[in-house]
Amino acid sequence: MAPDNPAERIAVYRYPDPVNRHLEEVERIGALLLAAGASSRMGSPKALLPWDGRPLIRHQLAILGQVDFASVVVVLGHDEPAISAAIRPDPDLRLAYNSLHASGRSSSIRLGAHLLGDLDAILLVNVDQPLSPLLLGDLLAGAADSPDPLILIPTHEGQRGHPVLIRQPVFRELAGLDEHSLGLKTVIRRNRERVKHVETADCYSVISFSTHTEYKRIIRSRFRQSG
Repeated sequence: MAPDNPAERIAVYRYPDPVNRHLEEVERIGALLLAAGASSRMGSPKALLPWDGRPLIRHQLAILGQVDFASVVVVLGHDEPAISAAIRPDPDLRLAYNSLHASGRSSSIRLGAHLLGDLDAILLVNVDQPLSPLLLGDLLAGAADSPDPLILIPTHEGQRGHPVLIRQPVFRELAGLDEHSLGLKTVIRRNRERVKHVETADCYSVISFSTHTEYKRIIRSRFRQSG
């Protein structure tokens, strides 16, 4: 991916050789960044909230850009003009508009499963669940070590987290998701015998927020940890 503005650059994270070899030679993984929601509880687009000196969606793309994904797709919907304007042009990035975004996240996952359906696996990333290189490194190392599970989910101190990696045999189920059946949770429950939980020391795997109060609490916590 094209580099960010120099003022927004992050330190280059070197992923372990087994992870790089896996992505280059074994499994073609696509990243699906979901940013179509209305952010109704937040009152403003979560994708545009400041995170490490830049809009959150640019943070997510910067982290994803350090990984050799076969494809990166961003699904937009509500507030599409403002959010797409915050994304730097990049020939390696595909923006997709979900005309059914008001029906819920499942419609965005269905769209992504269609667009990335020729790959071996899809990494599902919500824009309001910030990524870190360590988190991605742990999850992708788990994928490289474990070819058989259909779904890989990071855990932190016993708590199930995100993002979720879905392998190709489950794509058909993603294509049929709807909110009435509880969406992705139902798919995970249906395939629970083929789920692998990958432990990570990174608390980013369990960070998410829906309101300004939750967002500010996380920002304060991060500031104290870095101080």
